[in-house]
Order: sequence, then structure tokens, then C-alpha cells
Amino acid sequence: MAPQHMTPRRAPPPLLAAFCAGAGVPGALSRQAQVLPHGAWGSAGGLSICSAAGRRQAGHLAPVRSRSLAAPTPSPPAVAPTKTVTRAAIQRPERYSSADWWRNLVSLPQSVVLRRISSHVAFNTIVATLVVFLHQYTPDEKIWHLSPLPHVLLGTALGLLLSYRTSAAYDRFWEARKVLGGMVNETRNIMRMAVTSLRPSSADAVCRLTIAWTFATMHHLQGTESEEGVTEYLTPEQMVTVKGVTNRPMAIAMLLATAVADGFTEKEEALVSARAGVGAGATTANLLAERQEMEKLVTLLVDYLGMCERIVLTPIPLNYSRHTSRFLSLWTASLTVVLVELQGPFLVLDMLFIAWALFGLEEVGHMIEDPLQLTKSSLPFINVCNTIRRDIEQQGLAVLAHRASKTGVDATSGPVVTSSEPAKEPAKVV
Repeated sequence: MAPQHMTPRRAPPPLLAAFCAGAGVPGALSRQAQVLPHGAWGSAGGLSICSAAGRRQAGHLAPVRSRSLAAPTPSPPAVAPTKTVTRAAIQRPERYSSADWWRNLVSLPQSVVLRRISSHVAFNTIVATLVVFLHQYTPDEKIWHLSPLPHVLLGTALGLLLSYRTSAAYDRFWEARKVLGGMVNETRNIMRMAVTSLRPSSADAVCRLTIAWTFATMHHLQGTESEEGVTEYLTPEQMVTVKGVTNRPMAIAMLLATAVADGFTEKEEALVSARAGVGAGATTANLLAERQEMEKLVTLLVDYLGMCERIVLTPIPLNYSRHTSRFLSLWTASLTVVLVELQGPFLVLDMLFIAWALFGLEEVGHMIEDPLQLTKSSLPFINVCNTIRRDIEQQGLAVLAHRASKTGVDATSGPVVTSSEPAKEPAKVV
């Protein structure tokens, strides 16, 4: 009896059988070919049998042992190890976390706000101590039995004044931050258009003037005489021009606009001389559009300078600030007389806490009112300047230096045009 699971025989394809017969394949191999399992007949498998049989008949091969006729499975290609590329991520500033409450509490004696309002806190603490002392010796005086209702009513108005004061100061802080962000964006756009639209020498001058303008703006707004970030990016002739004026950022903006105009004029002359007819007209139109776009970017830098000057030169009205300060000082000082009957000796600690809370809230508004000054509570202007310098040096000046090292490579986005005039060297660092 035949096994139940035997694979049924299948006849070889007629074409393969005829080929094997024509080649003189022995009958044993022909019978072996007839017992191949179902699905094993393929073009490669069938031809390998016939070729092996033919070579065996010719005496070139030893007797064939049983072997697998299926094609070998190809090994998977080797995968190259992945290389981890690290880059400098954005350095996030310090933010408040709810987990920092204990550290903030124990560091209260070192608080900058507390140091700035220490005179207010000390004054109200001394007043509270005197009131407690007088109350102990004259407890029956009518002054110790005043109604707290006036302080309750005025406390609401005082809270609104302090809230408005802090809100107005934060609006100025946020406006200054938006202006600094716009400065970063527009300086990057100037660098990008200079590298792609101007010749290397002109683009190099534009990039260096852009960096110098950024640092000059910071020194101008903070009222410092430092020349860091300015002298190393200007030529001696440009430094003479800048030192002779009061508003150095505006003088550098004028030099920047001149460099942009000269760069496009030089490029236009070279391209027009290399072309003629309609091509020259189209080239001039394209250059005009690019030039107008870059001039708009320079105009935006001047606008940002004016916005920053407006924030610095226009404080919150003194009448409002002085009235709020007087109101708060009188309210807290007179509060001691109202609370001494209820609190007794604990009034000193109560007034210490009340004075710290209210005067500290007022002082926070004063600290962030001028966000561009050189203090720890102001915006990190120097970080913005360093960011602009890093981006322009790495993606602007470095690209121009690489192009300048190659012969016949032009920095413009259009075709390479060989000018009869010698190429100008990039401005050297002073």
C-alpha cells in the first residue's frame, strides 16, 4: 500500500523532456527528473539537471549524489552601521518649575527683589514696632479702635493699580522680545540674499556690516562705550566714519545700504556686458527686484532700531508711578494702626510679610519696564547678538570663503560670468 502522504509525481514539461532526450540524457536521470516534487520545475532547476546530466555523460563529473535542486537563498545585504550625528541644539533658558518651590523659598534672603525693596520693608517694620510699643502703654486710646473699612475699600483700588503697573511693564518686555526676534530673522535674510545674489567680495562686506550693526545696536541701547563685535568686522575707513557720529547703528546701516547698492551695481554691469538685447533687459529686471528686496530688509533693520529706541526713551509716565508709590507707602504705614488691636505683637511679622509682597510686586514692574538695559532681569541682548554672529559666520562667511578658494566659481545665483575686472578681495578682519 502506498503511503498516504506521498507527493504525487509530475511529468516534466514537454519542452524540457525533449531537450533532455535530444542531449542524450541517460534514462536514469530522465526517470529522476520525472519524480521531482510539485513546484520544483523551474527554468533554472530544469536546465541545471540537463546540463549536469550532459556533463556527466561526457565524463567530466563524478556520479551525482542527491542534492537540493532549489536555488540557494541569497544572503541579505550587509547594513552599514548607523552613524550618530550630534549637533548643537537650541540652548533653552531657565524656566520656573513647580519642583523649584523649596529652592526658591530658602533662597529668599538672596533675592534681587528683596534687596531692591529692603528700605521699604525696613521702614514698615520699624513703624509696626513703634505702633506695637505705643499700643502696649496706651491701649485705651481711640486711635487703636479705628474701622478697617477704608483700608478694605482702598485695597481694591491699590490692587488694580499694581496689576496695571505690572501688566504695562510686561507689555514693554514682550514688545522688546518681538523686536529682537525680528532682528534675528531679518539679519538671516540679509545674509541669505547676499550670499546667493551678490559676488563674494560684496556679499562678504554685507555680512560683516550686518554683524557690526547688531553689536553696535546693543551698545547704543545699553549706553556702553564698548566696541566688542564692531571693530573686528569693519575696515579702518569704516571705523573712522562710525566713530565720528553719535548714533553708530544708523551710520553702519548707511554703510550697509551702500554696500548693497554697490554690490548690485557691480553685478549688473558684469552681467549686462556679457549679454545683449532681450537677455540683458531680463537680467536687469531680475536684479532690480532682488535689490529692492534687500533694501527693504535694510529698512527693516532701521525700523527695529527705532522701535528699541522708543522702548528705552519712553518710560511709563512718572505721574502714574509716583502716585502708585505714594499710595502704597501710606496705605501700608497706616495699616499698622488698624491691625495692632487684632494682632498685637505679631503685627511686626504681619507687616514684614505684607510689605515684602506688595512692594515686591511693584518692584517687579520697575525691573522689567526697561527690558533692554544691562541687568540680569532684562532680555539677554548679548545672546541675540552672538546668535546672529554665529549664523552669519557659519552659513555666510564660511560659504563665501569656500567659494573664494575655488577658481571660476561665482557667488551669484545666476550663471557664471567672467568679468574683465580683477575680483576684489574680501574685507580683512581688523
